Amino acid sequence: MAAPTLNRHVYDKDPDTNKLLDQGVAKITSGQSESELQTLRFELTNFACDGQYQEGLNRILRTYLTHLDQTEQPGVWVSGFYGSGKSHLVKMLQYLWTDFEFPDGAKARGLARLPEDTKDLLTELSVQARRHGGIRVVAGELRYRAEKSVRLELLGLVFKAVGLPEDYARANFLLWLRHEEIEQAVRDHVTTAGRDFNLELNNLYVSDAMAKAILAAKPGFAADAAAVRVLIESQFPDKADVTDTEMIDKIKTVVAQDGKLPCTLIVLDEVQQYIGDSVDRSKEVQDLQEQCCARLGANLMFVATGQNALAGTPHEWHSRLSILG
Repeated sequence: MAAPTLNRHVYDKDPDTNKLLDQGVAKITSGQSESELQTLRFELTNFACDGQYQEGLNRILRTYLTHLDQTEQPGVWVSGFYGSGKSHLVKMLQYLWTDFEFPDGAKARGLARLPEDTKDLLTELSVQARRHGGIRVVAGELRYRAEKSVRLELLGLVFKAVGLPEDYARANFLLWLRHEEIEQAVRDHVTTAGRDFNLELNNLYVSDAMAKAILAAKPGFAADAAAVRVLIESQFPDKADVTDTEMIDKIKTVVAQDGKLPCTLIVLDEVQQYIGDSVDRSKEVQDLQEQCCARLGANLMFVATGQNALAGTPHEWHSRLSILG
């Protein structure tokens, strides 16, 4: 229904012409398609950073900055009823954290209308990022799949954040190509053969084109293409789970720069939905957060969301701040 003409003056923007590109529902994503960037720009430009949003952002940023000289960060739990703006808050945090830059050069912090105290905290975050080897965000939802563990789910988000496939085996295969310094040669060989590299990567265990490309880039690796495929499947198997140590080591491998973990934010949206009423999944998420924070240090912070206040769930966060109640 159109807004009554007599009431138009009370709106900052005309509701008849200013449409909600996200339909009023924020989605945590690291995608950069044209439509996703358009929606993100709309959300940043129209972000009303006051009230609980301002308080929530400031508390998270202040908590992170004050714990940087300690052994680990407390976890942050953002709670609130359905539609209260939890996802919107953490999505804005996600892009303000790195001061995301759009293709035309516009940056997140410049587009959002932020109060001075929030700007000051973000500026201090940037200063600390220069001291700690950079800045990084990993964001998304844990998607419950029976064959996947929560550790692999998190690693999938980490891999995606650095431009690797979410799948554990294929991400590790690409990391091996880079370690051997043959990734570009393998890509070029596959492309020259008229094949799509990503498609061949998806069919890694049976891809003759990929096997031949490895032989061309690394002569003597195996007797023939068939032997290469056997070696690949044995070296980079699909897994249903990894150990805590494997998870931590892999995060360090793909995120750390010159051996230092940058100022890193991990945003996990709708964690409570992932946990449901499962005590086992609750413990898995608890262990995940504790292991990462304890073993990766104070440069890493977890922020998670759920509809209920934390005490009302079967999951107890390591240390917590309830932002939206």
